[in-house]
Amino acid sequence: MIVLDDTFRVESNSKSASGGGGANRRTATRFPAALQGLLIYGDLTFRVRCTVRDISATGARIDLPLGVGVQDDCYLYLVEKKLIARARLVWRAPREKGVHFLEQWCPQKEHPEERIRALKLG
Repeated sequence: MIVLDDTFRVESNSKSASGGGGANRRTATRFPAALQGLLIYGDLTFRVRCTVRDISATGARIDLPLGVGVQDDCYLYLVEKKLIARARLVWRAPREKGVHFLEQWCPQKEHPEERIRALKLG
């Protein structure tokens, strides 16, 4: 189970979530969400606002403005929760992207990397 705070929990399990077309390789159930986020990438100066549409213990589906490109390796910051996790883009569609989490969520100001703790994210 991932507990982002007292009001937001994501539990992992061995079932795959049902989804749209194509093979579903998810190992954790997705939960609907409407969370404001930031994708941070490059030398950490590139930031794109996004909306997390659903989330699981292992990844998330995010909405981005049409035509916005981001690098595969990034950080996803949840604005309201002030939490951050390193992520990798694993699929792309014109407005949506799928990310796989490479580390556990943690408060941005407590991240093990000093350069992440030093980010001015509000």
